[in-house]
Amino acid sequence: MSREASFYFFENTECKFFPCHKDIKEINCLFCYCPLYSFDVCPGNAEYIEKEDGRVIKKCTNCTFPHKAENYARIISLLKSQNKISFKEYKHGGNVKLESKGGLDAIDFSVNINPLGSPLGVKEALKENTDNFSQYPDYYCSELKESFSSITGISKENVLFTNGASAALSLLVKCIKPHKALVTSPSFFGYERSLSANACEIVRYPLLKENNFSVQNDFLDKLNYPIDMIFLCNPQNPIGNCIDKGLLIAVADICEERGIFFVVDECFLFFSENHSSLTMTQYIKKYSHLIVVDAFTKFYALAGLRLGYIVCNAALIKILSYMQEEWSVSAPAQIAGLYALKDAEYIAKTRSLIKGEREYLQSALKDLGFIVYEGSANFIFFSLPKELDADIFYKGLL
Repeated sequence: MSREASFYFFENTECKFFPCHKDIKEINCLFCYCPLYSFDVCPGNAEYIEKEDGRVIKKCTNCTFPHKAENYARIISLLKSQNKISFKEYKHGGNVKLESKGGLDAIDFSVNINPLGSPLGVKEALKENTDNFSQYPDYYCSELKESFSSITGISKENVLFTNGASAALSLLVKCIKPHKALVTSPSFFGYERSLSANACEIVRYPLLKENNFSVQNDFLDKLNYPIDMIFLCNPQNPIGNCIDKGLLIAVADICEERGIFFVVDECFLFFSENHSSLTMTQYIKKYSHLIVVDAFTKFYALAGLRLGYIVCNAALIKILSYMQEEWSVSAPAQIAGLYALKDAEYIAKTRSLIKGEREYLQSALKDLGFIVYEGSANFIFFSLPKELDADIFYKGLL
């Protein structure tokens, strides 16, 4: 291979094989990046070099699948050891037909959906637009994005609509490709599912009973290399309590300084009457590593239509949009979102109902001897009195 046809090897002293290219001037060995490197019989026509310590590595100078110099920066990040993909099964609630053995009269406590059901305006709009469902949906969710921006004050270039919050989480992990992520435990299983499917190592921050299962200031001590992505749920799922706003800001500050992507899941925050002051979307312009995920699933009772969204810096939105599957948000979902956003009466009625019922149920459970943890969501976290057996109590609910 001529000098002009090859790329100079750049020295990476952190690589465990360094200095395998000593005295080799023309070489294009990117074995940590190349998907062909693990092949026993390499289709790239590679040569093999035996090191003094007995290791055998490939010499890819004459590879028939040459790499390009612009890949080098990416290769540096991929020289880290890769984790294996986990095929652990994670089970989500909401499968009423399966759990009730085909019956539809079951009361589903496995998910926390607005008891009012979907807004009436959404149902009517869907009926009126059935003739349009034969057409492809708006690729960019233009009308929905315009309305969302007008109502929330969030710039259009800072939002991307997705096929539910789960799709948003998967897209983020697929795009960012974290090597080591931090989550709280217990928490929503979707974070670990997305991370495990993308071979990311997971570190857990335990939520302790003595701290009322809340995130403490020592969480900040965990925000160090090699952590490159963290997930926090606000309100916390399954606890229901909101994380201290000052702590969230402190986390965002450290993540911005250290290049850690900070994902805040706010799928239950809209149930709170204090949503506008608590949401982290107001800080998107300040923190380039801050990402907020939300959905229409819970509050607007639109779980079956799948509509979620990501709010983050405009540059990342462009990358996410490019990597997102085409026509990810269906026409019915876009229509539902458009009309749901406009229903101010439904929003006020929901918040009033949830607040009143939550306070009533918390008080009633306390009177029965339950230990109840105060929350802001549409679900309640509690411990049973000592005289009650958990298994018997659970079976009694069923």
